[in-house]
Amino acid sequence: MMKPSAFASFSNRIFYGLSSQLTKKALFKNMRKDLRKANMPHILSSYISIILFITCLTFFVSFLIALAFTFMYPITIITIIRNLGIVIALTAIIFFLALSWPANMAASGRKKLESELPFATSHMAAIASSKIEPSRIFSIMALAKEYKAFNIEMRKIINQINVYGYNLTAALRNVAKQTPSRKFADLLNGISTTITTGGNLTLYLNEKAKSSLLDYRLRHERYSTVIGMYSDIYTALLIAAPLIFMLLLAIISIIGTTFIGMPAPTLASLGIGIIIALNILFLIFLHITQPEI
Repeated sequence: MMKPSAFASFSNRIFYGLSSQLTKKALFKNMRKDLRKANMPHILSSYISIILFITCLTFFVSFLIALAFTFMYPITIITIIRNLGIVIALTAIIFFLALSWPANMAASGRKKLESELPFATSHMAAIASSKIEPSRIFSIMALAKEYKAFNIEMRKIINQINVYGYNLTAALRNVAKQTPSRKFADLLNGISTTITTGGNLTLYLNEKAKSSLLDYRLRHERYSTVIGMYSDIYTALLIAAPLIFMLLLAIISIIGTTFIGMPAPTLASLGIGIIIALNILFLIFLHITQPEI
């Protein structure tokens, strides 16, 4: 765990009283678990203080900018309402982005951890086959540089044993409760049960590695099928449709008429903006849905 930043400490000094009360609210109910799963170096009250500080800072900065723009033009009720709406909308967006950040980080960590899980489990099975003491397996895996997300969880287990004094099975159960991945939690609980009951750890890890590799292959095969469907949708909406749109614009320009009250140049600018926005949204969607490799 990293030490909290100076920014976090400053935010906590300002909003500690309010944030301590907000920890009991339903809005922040699941955030404590998300902070642990995301391995973020903040307790719940401190992170709420950060959210409050960022939100207030966003409001005041955007309000000053909107105020400056308001006085640059003739002041009207519509201008004031529009600028105030932009300030409120921007502040709300920043608030909810900060609010959802731990959950998003936990989800990102889960994807990375599950992408490494089949190969790391195979590595653990190979180490276990040498019949070394089980806790040494986790010490070795914590030093393996190939698995960045997996290493973080391994270090948690080692810290539970060396720093907090838990035995291996208790450490495995504790980390299983805090990990962002249900599949990794099942692996740890299975190892704990195998050790407790005196089962064959090497056999268990080999079977778990095989099932994880099979799941990994099936997940990527499903994604390959889905990405083919996405490419068809992209071709229809963002290649064929813009070509038809440009043909219609040429016809409108030749005839010299308008469409929904807008001339051809305005329609062209609007269409280009929409096409660019849709391409960006499509790329973001692909990035979010793409499994870790």
